[in-house]
Amino acid sequence: MILTGLVITSPATSVIVNVGLKSEAVIPLEHIKERTRRGGGQSRRRVEVALDSVEDGTGETRLSREKAKRARTWSASKRPSTSPRS
Repeated sequence: MILTGLVITSPATSVIVNVGLKSEAVIPLEHIKERTRRGGGQSRRRVEVALDSVEDGTGETRLSREKAKRARTWSASKRPSTSPRS
């Protein structure tokens, strides 16, 4: 499942994302590096993430930015082309 989350804070090596579930999730900063290249801080930005699990045994929500990007790429490649064929 792909969700849109809000980055709440951005410590040095990770970001904390809230997707409206019981707890927030921590995602490594390098997983959203395309955002950091555009400049500025990460707080209050929206980011698409895939839900791995609501609780992973330690009570944490597990989200994945990489899985969300792969899912979006896959669904885009499955759409029929709108350009005319020669």
